Amino acid sequence: MSLGLVGYAAPPRSSNLSSPSRQPLELPTAQTNPQQIALTVGYLDELKGDKTCDGTGGLMTYAETQNYKIYICADRKDSTQPRYYRSRDRQGKGGLNLEAKDYDPRLLRGVEFSHKGYVYTLQYPTAQSPNPRLTITFPSGKFTQEKITRYLAKIRFNRSKTRP
Repeated sequence: MSLGLVGYAAPPRSSNLSSPSRQPLELPTAQTNPQQIALTVGYLDELKGDKTCDGTGGLMTYAETQNYKIYICADRKDSTQPRYYRSRDRQGKGGLNLEAKDYDPRLLRGVEFSHKGYVYTLQYPTAQSPNPRLTITFPSGKFTQEKITRYLAKIRFNRSKTRP
């Protein structure tokens, strides 16, 4: 298995990146296009008590899509480096537990894990990529994408100079 930090950016559509929030996910209405669901950004302390990354260097990043909860856990020896990919279905069951063997820390737009011919890519929200996605590439080269609807990280996404 390998891990690479992704160096590409999807062309931005409209910026739906919201300020840090501790509010629940915004659920779409019947008229809402799923591509227009706002991204909710927050802090990892919203998941206090979650044990998904136990035995690793700790939880670094958490993301949700329509179908998955994704946990990126740190290396046991260096808590600043992503090492483990954990995914669960929306009910918290099943999923994958992958360990990275290597990565390229110079590319910082996301994290990519490979396993048995599949590639799991989680984009980070950035100004260039305000609508991040989870991309699963199959061994055939075909892929599927799901929009990230909730993103939590250790980093505080302040737009002002003062801390909240």
